[in-house]
Amino acid sequence: MKVFVVILFLTFVALFLQANAEKKIVCYWGTWAVYRQGKAKFTIDDIDPQICTHMIYTFLGANEDGTWKSLDPYLDLPDNYGKGYISKFIKLRKINPKLKLMASIGGWNMGTALFTRIASNPGLRSRFASSVLDLLQKFDFDGFDLDWEYPNDKVIFIEMLKELKNKLQPAGKIFTIAVGATAYRAHESYDIGNIIPQVDFINLMTYDLHGSWDHKTGINSPLYSNDQLSVNDCVKFWLSQGCPKEKLILGISLYGRSFTLANQNNHGIGQSAWNGRGGKFVPGEAGFLPYNEICTNVKFNGWTRVFDQSQKAPYSYKGDQWVGYDDLESINLKLDYIINNNLGGAMFWSIETDDFGNICGDGKNPLLNLANRRLRVVYENDDDKLSNNFKYDLIQNYDDTSIDEQVEAEMERTQEIFAENKPKISNLIQIIFEYHKD
Repeated sequence: MKVFVVILFLTFVALFLQANAEKKIVCYWGTWAVYRQGKAKFTIDDIDPQICTHMIYTFLGANEDGTWKSLDPYLDLPDNYGKGYISKFIKLRKINPKLKLMASIGGWNMGTALFTRIASNPGLRSRFASSVLDLLQKFDFDGFDLDWEYPNDKVIFIEMLKELKNKLQPAGKIFTIAVGATAYRAHESYDIGNIIPQVDFINLMTYDLHGSWDHKTGINSPLYSNDQLSVNDCVKFWLSQGCPKEKLILGISLYGRSFTLANQNNHGIGQSAWNGRGGKFVPGEAGFLPYNEICTNVKFNGWTRVFDQSQKAPYSYKGDQWVGYDDLESINLKLDYIINNNLGGAMFWSIETDDFGNICGDGKNPLLNLANRRLRVVYENDDDKLSNNFKYDLIQNYDDTSIDEQVEAEMERTQEIFAENKPKISNLIQIIFEYHKD
């Protein structure tokens, strides 16, 4: 019986770590936040290099000839007394050598027309891929993220991905894409089965599922919903199309979509509304509120927070203003979802809208730090060692004099799974093994 208990324990540890090892926390950084004012201003010095596994510098652009270009040379480059943010970004590796630093070309503002022209022409396509590799090698980026919003031809999109993979993979560079999450978008833009072999992982943009374009209130990124526009529906669709779980990175928004209520007495979900007036932190973007402003409003400015149990997400309102968003409670449920469904990790758009200044008292970067606590099992110092009492109790409860062959096999399998990045638990397994060899 006790042999069975140990086998069960080892199997549990192996399965647990297999499910949770190597979870990615992919963080996009909107560099334009350096131009914001007051509490919303976010510079390179505000980045915590420890809270992401992959960090993506956004956005760079492309020329008509297929070469890459800076969209803000003063910010990106050191020429003509520029800030040289790309080089400063790469220096984050000195603080956290494990951090993967990537560049992204694209984004909503770039649109699809130029990408389509480049991808449709074999010569331009090849030049683009070569130019991307030159970019990565020039600045020492670890990888590249293609954010094409959105392809209107599945075939040329695959050809673009193949060209990029053929250039980047031999150079040891990571290659990822950001994709629209819904089944509708996938049917229009993506041949999912042929995408999978080309990329290292996929950043699924499971947000902006609802906004003022609906003309009624809706939560930006509900985990569940009855209208097929939910995180769960998007994930299930991508998995049903053959996307491996470990390649699918769940997008989480660090902002909300805001509305102006037609009738401020009707403040539930699905009420008639139009675009929100915008806020004080990012005043130029109507219908958008960063998380650090939302939590400020809830904590200090009299907004009422409601957590919708069916959609597993909050909304807040005051007067005729309404916002649907994610916070600590809803993100914790999304992290449960990632773990329970064995997805590859979480992607965050974007780090400059977390509460990086600890305005609301939950610590700096509370949403990103929550993801770290949930998705990353890290053993880096003596404080993280399992207690000696736990080791002793486990050994004392297993007093058979012989080692069953199944136990040995289970130990071997377990150690293979996590020997490299879970040394403390591997040591525990070895303690059990050595104890019973004697």
